Amino acid sequence: MITHYIILSSSYSEKTRIAIRYTFDKETIEKDTIQSPLDAISKSFDGKYVSYSVHVVHTDSEDWDSVVKKDGYFKDVRLIESLDEFISLIQRDREFKGIDVAAYIASKKPCTHSRLEKLTYYCYAEYLCKTGKKLFTDKVYAFEHRHVIETVYATLKEFSSQKKGSLLQTQEREPENKTKIGPGIEPMSIKSKLLFAEDGQGKVCSIDETLSKFDKYPTQMLVEMTHRERTPWSVTKRDRPYTRISDSDILKYHVNEI
Repeated sequence: MITHYIILSSSYSEKTRIAIRYTFDKETIEKDTIQSPLDAISKSFDGKYVSYSVHVVHTDSEDWDSVVKKDGYFKDVRLIESLDEFISLIQRDREFKGIDVAAYIASKKPCTHSRLEKLTYYCYAEYLCKTGKKLFTDKVYAFEHRHVIETVYATLKEFSSQKKGSLLQTQEREPENKTKIGPGIEPMSIKSKLLFAEDGQGKVCSIDETLSKFDKYPTQMLVEMTHRERTPWSVTKRDRPYTRISDSDILKYHVNEI
């Protein structure tokens, strides 16, 4: 009798479930024996909540295939060889990036590149004003005529140059920067990824609240609102590309809107 002790989680960047497994040639496992990897996971995330589950499966073989044959629930699970790699894959999904927020917005409703950038910016500004924390890790820049969020800009630029769907899908042909995009991802899939991240539930709620507040405005009005006098974009020197808009300027201006 082989006992398979399995810690199961999800990797949204890898688009699959992942597992780390420990095998024992006895049916009963002492608690101290299997507590170490759980402690390591907890320590890696400073004791903060991490979504994973623990499973015990008994088979006659140490092979992973025997687990899959015993219980089809583990079919298509990617078995990770080391605990460090398992933790690293989870950590990768714990941080929001700007494109994650943009993809969530686009999955709910197709919109132009310009509109997507503006709504993503407002989601960042609103969350910052409510919590004093960053919604995502990207920096926000002031270009000559627009706001730029690192991963959103890079993804949309690649999307436009290739003229094919990747993360987000084209809905109709329009001039550059006006191509409607989304929903290239299942709404529940990208929402699950966001909920998996640190303070994911609070961030998703904030994003939804921001969209309900600003989605009623046409794109041109959103542009005018973010380009008014004394807005963070207007007070940031734009004498070169990638001039960063500071969080303090965003807070100072947008907290009045909250």
